[in-house]
Amino acid sequence: MLDRRTIRALSARAALLVSLAGAASCGGPSAGDYTIYRIALEEQQDEPGCFPKDESPLAEAYDSTTFRTGQTLILYLATDDDAMLDTGGLVLRGTTDDDPYRFSGQAEDVEFPFSDDVVDSDRDGIADRLDPFVDADRDGKDDSEMAKDSSVDTDGDNVDDREDDDFVDADSDGDDDRYGEIVSDMRTIATLKVNVEMTVDGSTVSGVMEQTSEQRCEGKLCPPRLDAPCLSVQRFRGIEIEDADLVLDSSSPAPTP
Repeated sequence: MLDRRTIRALSARAALLVSLAGAASCGGPSAGDYTIYRIALEEQQDEPGCFPKDESPLAEAYDSTTFRTGQTLILYLATDDDAMLDTGGLVLRGTTDDDPYRFSGQAEDVEFPFSDDVVDSDRDGIADRLDPFVDADRDGKDDSEMAKDSSVDTDGDNVDDREDDDFVDADSDGDDDRYGEIVSDMRTIATLKVNVEMTVDGSTVSGVMEQTSEQRCEGKLCPPRLDAPCLSVQRFRGIEIEDADLVLDSSSPAPTP
C-alpha cells in the first residue's frame, strides 16, 4: 500500500520528471532529440490533508530551509509527438505542443487487507471450516464426513487427501490444491496523481508540480472516514547543460507504488 513516505518519495521524483518535459520546447525538438537540465527544487509545500487528522505537526509547522535539492533531468523524444521525462529512475510521458508544457502521471495500488490463505479444498471461495458442503472430488458427497464420503483422492496417489496425504497436487502446478486465497469484499485503493507545468525561456526552465495522494476504501467493512486527499506543491528552476557527459546507472530499478 502507498503510505505517506512512499508517496512523498514518488512525488519528489515525479516533480523532477516534469521539469524535463518543458525543457525540450525551445528550438522545436523532434524525434531523437534530447536535452539535459540541472534543476533546483524548492521545499515541498504540503496542504493539511497530508497529515493525520488534517493537522500539520507543530515541529514541521515551524521548520524552514534555504537549501534546494539538485537533480539532473533528461528530456528526450521517442517520436515527434511523445516527450519522455527521465530522472534516472522514473519516466513520465507527455507532449511538447503547449506552452507551458504539461505532463501528468498516475499510480494506483489496490490492497485486500482481509484476504487470507485458508483450506478451501473444493475451491468454491468458502473456507472449509465454514463451508456447509465440501466436495473436492466432485462426486456429489460431502467430504467433511467420512461416513458420507469414504474416500477423497483428487490427485490419484491412493492416499486420502483429508488425513494421510501431506501434499495434494492434482494439477501439477507445485501448489497444494487444498489451500486457496479467500478475499473479502473490502479493498483499499491508494492513488498518486502528478500534474506538472513547465516553461522554457532560452537556456533556463521553471515550473511547478502539483501532486495529489489519496486513499479510499470500498466494501462493507470500510471505516467511516479516511484521511483527506493530500495536495503537495513544489516549484523548481534550472538551466540547460550543454555538452554534458551522461553516466547512466542501469542497475537502479524504477520505483513502484
